[in-house]
Amino acid sequence: MHTIDIKYKILWLSDIHYTIYDKDNDEISIKKFLQSFFDTCEIIKKDQQIDFVIITGDLAQSGSLKEYNKLK
Repeated sequence: MHTIDIKYKILWLSDIHYTIYDKDNDEISIKKFLQSFFDTCEIIKKDQQIDFVIITGDLAQSGSLKEYNKLK
């Protein structure tokens, strides 16, 4: 019997809790949030040689339909 030893580095993020903090312009708010979030993921991924990024848990702070629609 042969075994295969495969190892992956996984960045697991949970409970991001995005909230619309710029009430006057949530389009800019979500773009800033997502850009910052993905930039940070890329830095971590490159620095740590991450193979996969998994996001689980609560994505929106209040759970409102408006917050989840902005995250689509």
